[in-house]
Amino acid sequence: MGIESRCDLVLLSWNHLECTRPCVESILAHTALPSRLIIVDQNSDEETRRYLRGLQSSSTVRVETLFNPTNVGYPKGMNLGLARASAPFVCFLNNDILVPPGWLEELITVAESNPSIGTVCPASNTFDIHPPAGTDWLAYARIRSTQPGQWIEIPYGEGFCLLARTEVMRRIGGFDETTYEQIYFEDADLGRRIQEEGLRCVMAEGTYVWHHGGKTMAHHPDRLRLFEENKRRFLAKWGPQGRHALFVVGSSQPKLETLMQSARSEANRGGKVWIMMNSFFSQTPCRHLEIRIQCSNRWALPWKALWKSLAKKKKFEVIYTDVPWLRWVLTPLRFIHQASIGPIAHLVEQRTFNPLSGVRVPVGPLPPKRP
Repeated sequence: MGIESRCDLVLLSWNHLECTRPCVESILAHTALPSRLIIVDQNSDEETRRYLRGLQSSSTVRVETLFNPTNVGYPKGMNLGLARASAPFVCFLNNDILVPPGWLEELITVAESNPSIGTVCPASNTFDIHPPAGTDWLAYARIRSTQPGQWIEIPYGEGFCLLARTEVMRRIGGFDETTYEQIYFEDADLGRRIQEEGLRCVMAEGTYVWHHGGKTMAHHPDRLRLFEENKRRFLAKWGPQGRHALFVVGSSQPKLETLMQSARSEANRGGKVWIMMNSFFSQTPCRHLEIRIQCSNRWALPWKALWKSLAKKKKFEVIYTDVPWLRWVLTPLRFIHQASIGPIAHLVEQRTFNPLSGVRVPVGPLPPKRP
């Protein structure tokens, strides 16, 4: 392949030829951009290694395979592929995914559309996005391809299919192979370090990748221990996760940019945020997978917020509002809603800094709104 690669695709392989074969075939068949597929095999069984040794490059994808003598785990395996990367972009892949036509073009289009974007994942069942009943994943991918260039912020890029600029990955040191054992939480850790750079992790809405999920580790005898241990290490490194939060904004002139920044901070640390606000702000451009915005007129807003806080099955951990009587009513009802109550002013004053690094979060241009 004489054309310079636009992207190096780093794919980890460990046994499970029944997943690896269709995964590689879909990449070779549906990747039109000049690319290099770097397969890092983690000491798979002989059948899988024989298949990988016999792989041929396509007209657009050059195949290279690195055979490790042992399974070195996800972070180190991906970093071995990253060390070989020379293209402007690198995309990290699991061996249990299926990609549709145009998948890589769309990821790169989104990555280049905004300087605040650090990593891009495709829409996927991994994000609990599923095809409608009676529609297979490939047909659903064609439907989603009608909204090219659209993206939404996510807490972190999931490692099943994650694209980034090679220069950015090298600058932050790749995946953390010293803190985490084998697998789990290394992609969440990468997301935190991307955000410390002032960049966003986003999901491209114009393509869809199917992820079988959990195939590699489903029968691993150490799976539960690895998950719990790496979760402990992640929390020790980054502090507590974000909260289940409700912001009720009744004022017509809050410090909206800072408020949204606070909501993003909670959501990017793994929390889920509901923002109920005056309809005056119905055009507020804040698009995040874990932020829900509901607008009401100023008279109905407090009553709807009261009902939501009391009736919601999964309780809020914290409620911030600038409606004094709502705080007055909610305070003695804490035995029902179980949330801490605070004023919006406190939120705006106290959370203008990134709790991960102690520096102000560069917000950058906001995502495009849906037409």
